[in-house]
Amino acid sequence: MSTTNKITWPFVKSRLKDIWRVIFPLFYAIAIAFVGFWAFWRNDQGRDFFIGMLEHDFTVSYVISSVIGLTVWCLSLWYTARIVSRIKGIDYIDPEFAAKIIKWLPRGLGIFPIILYGGALISVFLDNQQLQRIGIVLPLGTLIGLGLLLFSFFVQRRWIAEKLNVPLEPDKVRFKPGPTDVKDILANKVTRNVIYAILILALLFLLLFLMPIEAGFARWLKPATVVLSGFAFITICLASFIALTNFRMSPWGAVAVLFMILFSRWNDNSKLRRVMDEAPVRQTIEQNLLGWLRARSLLNNDSIKHQKDTVFPIILIAAEGGGIRALNWTALILQRAGTIYPDFMNHVYAISGVSGGGVGSVFYNTYLRDSLSGEPTFKSPFAGSENFKNAISADFLSDVTGALLFPESVQRLLFFPVEYFNRDRKLEDSWSYAYKKNLKLESMEEPFLQIWLKDTSYRYRIPNLLINGVMAESGQKTITSNLDIRQDTSHAFDDDIDVIHTLGYDIPIKTAASLCSRFPLITSGGLLCRNGEDPMGHIIDGGYKENTGIETLWQFMIALRPHLRDIQSANPNLHLPVYLLFIQNSQDPNRGEADSLKPQKTLPDLLTVPLGFIKAWDRRTPTFKAISEKVLNQSELTRVYKYFHIGIKKDSVHLPLGWYLSEMARNDILAQAEQLNPTDSIFLKLRNP
Repeated sequence: MSTTNKITWPFVKSRLKDIWRVIFPLFYAIAIAFVGFWAFWRNDQGRDFFIGMLEHDFTVSYVISSVIGLTVWCLSLWYTARIVSRIKGIDYIDPEFAAKIIKWLPRGLGIFPIILYGGALISVFLDNQQLQRIGIVLPLGTLIGLGLLLFSFFVQRRWIAEKLNVPLEPDKVRFKPGPTDVKDILANKVTRNVIYAILILALLFLLLFLMPIEAGFARWLKPATVVLSGFAFITICLASFIALTNFRMSPWGAVAVLFMILFSRWNDNSKLRRVMDEAPVRQTIEQNLLGWLRARSLLNNDSIKHQKDTVFPIILIAAEGGGIRALNWTALILQRAGTIYPDFMNHVYAISGVSGGGVGSVFYNTYLRDSLSGEPTFKSPFAGSENFKNAISADFLSDVTGALLFPESVQRLLFFPVEYFNRDRKLEDSWSYAYKKNLKLESMEEPFLQIWLKDTSYRYRIPNLLINGVMAESGQKTITSNLDIRQDTSHAFDDDIDVIHTLGYDIPIKTAASLCSRFPLITSGGLLCRNGEDPMGHIIDGGYKENTGIETLWQFMIALRPHLRDIQSANPNLHLPVYLLFIQNSQDPNRGEADSLKPQKTLPDLLTVPLGFIKAWDRRTPTFKAISEKVLNQSELTRVYKYFHIGIKKDSVHLPLGWYLSEMARNDILAQAEQLNPTDSIFLKLRNP
């Protein structure tokens, strides 16, 4: 095409068309790059990666793993973009201009991950004053050096090849705008060997991430590097698919996609684990309440009957969701409360947990059971306490992320389920592994109901659990509990699904913990089957329905009320007030936000729907708190009920929502938990009920 130096609209239009034609087949690489931007810049868990990196002064292991992950992703973006550009080349208006784009665009894509990574590192450094004392020169200098090295390689590759006597194709062939057949590309020995090396590398990564979590490969890489490696793997897979299919000329690419959709009908690998063929008989709420009160010598006690008044508060705890932040905050508050007020757990009757709050409740109940059983780990209470803190703050993200990006990617291509590939099992296993590593016990592998039944002499010293999930297919709440809520005479739980009853068998403790914390897409729904055989639906994170756990306690209070009334009628001197304690793991929204609101202007018909859902979801916690406060503390019900609240503050240190905690975040949560003291309202009320 003949062109002139004068810039005219036809000239600009032709350039834009050529740029678009080069970019179009590379949209897979651009899309992955933008996902990387969200993962490291916009996602609070991703930003916590860099806090973890900086606070450890950029250790050698982190340098090695980060450099490996970044290098692999950079090279995969660059080289796949080059190959796909050659294979997918189409007619261009100005072949010379198109050749320049084909030459330089892959090079830009090849260093984009380093720019992204370095920018996120600087952003986190500037946003956290606590990190200002730590030097950023070494990590940033390492990234700059890596970027310059890789870019120099991209630009000087021909010169390097000549020095090494490696034959390369001429530039007019390598950057030719027109399409090149795959066979012609593979005919070149160097190109063929590089492509084979890339495919072997992808296979190697897949095999490494198939290893059990005890191997520790994912945790050695650390979450950020796992994500980088996963991006490289997905890049190679997508590039291979795009290179080998031609949607315009052949139906096989579309057929492959349709088959993947069809396979999804049979390859669901999320079926829940089982540990017993038949679940033990569970107590009803009434049976358990009577046994709990007898264990405290509150029933059939002649000394109480002759006293003027005996007041024994019953505490119900709601543990809000919030990933590993909620896990740590819930478990640490429960542990701390039992330390500063030794009789505290004697009053705690049940815990309703959602998402991370539910996981923290399960961790603590298991820890409490083990400490009561006199296991060797707890010979020194201090050692057991410190080991427990290490267990709940371990890296739970690396293995589940690795499973999501590697084995689960393969599962989508199969027409049958491979349960070992399921990423939720990796998350469950990481909880169990952390508990075993730090407390030297395999308790999380045991059946869920064994928390209360392993030694019935202390079954009533361990709080009952109500683990809240949601049945995705119906929107019903699912409850995993040691209590048989189906026998509730008040019918408060009639619309809820009793997981243990539905399954007909018991599940591992670690699986029970996951049934409130399956937040897609990082994790998947758990397939619930009637009697273990008939698929019913998928249990997802309880926070989709109600994230505080308070709703379930309202139902539980309704179920308890007739039994408490009968007990107190038969024992007039015995008073059993119910205290609702809310362990909040989120920050209250700004109540004055409405004063500064501005309407959604861009695509309001489309964007106000998800925006409204997200904002309304955030507002549920203050609503449930306010209702509980008004009804239980500011009405005639205050004679028999009371509401208390313990909340976490997130304004000083970044506290992520995922399954990984930097040491700074961990220490902040621990410090806040340590601030709980005997003068807090609930402990004062327990002393003077």
